[in-house]
Amino acid sequence: MDGRLIARHSTDFVAAWRGVFCDVYRWRQEGRFAVVPSLLGSSVYAYLPGLNYSDLNAPYARKLAGEMAGHAFNIRALTAPQGELQPGKPAVLRIDFQAFGHNRETVWKRALSRVKRKAVRRAKKAGLTVSEETGKIAVKAFCALTSITLARHGAPMMPAALFEALIKELDARILVVRN
Repeated sequence: MDGRLIARHSTDFVAAWRGVFCDVYRWRQEGRFAVVPSLLGSSVYAYLPGLNYSDLNAPYARKLAGEMAGHAFNIRALTAPQGELQPGKPAVLRIDFQAFGHNRETVWKRALSRVKRKAVRRAKKAGLTVSEETGKIAVKAFCALTSITLARHGAPMMPAALFEALIKELDARILVVRN
């Protein structure tokens, strides 16, 4: 571990993300929560549906949880730097591009470790290319590939409308790697 803390999502991003989910799934919002129907017929208050970490630190998450007394709720917070990857555990690479001024060279040199830069160079030498794609055709291809992966893990596929909304509302991109 190199000592860098992983930045939390911004409050604006969290609000926009929650809004997209509520719009696509037609959930209502109550304050800073999406009201998500549960499989048992009741509702669960989700601070940030669909993401593993938010804009909250642990003390504020505990305070917010105290305000939810009497309700079923889900709040996640990220408070510690990521440690070394453990064998057999899923891995996530999260880079705060805003902290690096959205500068590709700075991200390349400061956000990616030497090992990750080497892996990228190796992929380029192997002939892999990366392209950025948008639009319904890119979403359709992404959903087809993702549905296969999720099916292998027994997870349901999210609707294409969700990915289209994320691209539109949060300026998300689909990156395609080809051989």
